[in-house]
Amino acid sequence: MQVTYNSFLPTYKTPFGAVTQQTPVQFTIGIQSVTPVKQVDLCVAHDGQWDDEATLPLRPVSPTTYTTTFIPTQVGLYFYYFRIETATTTVFYGCVDAAMAAPVCNTFCENTFRCTN
Repeated sequence: MQVTYNSFLPTYKTPFGAVTQQTPVQFTIGIQSVTPVKQVDLCVAHDGQWDDEATLPLRPVSPTTYTTTFIPTQVGLYFYYFRIETATTTVFYGCVDAAMAAPVCNTFCENTFRCTN
């Protein structure tokens, strides 16, 4: 599986950087997989509210591109990652140690992207 996402590029996240409450943020991810993709989710949690994680399904806009919109309801820091499910595996894709995105693990982990507003 090859995943393409770069939060610094408007192709993948718009707008870039911090946003005010109620500002829609569009997330787009590219996925090329030999095994058909069954489901792609954006998982978002407000800092310190890990038990209240939101899961937003991404809709396909092409055979290899998926998108969704997240609207922050609170001021503060948000963390997010992508969950990609195929017929044979589930992959979690997010930021590792503030570096560029990479597969983080095949089970839940807290290495995620940061999004401020």
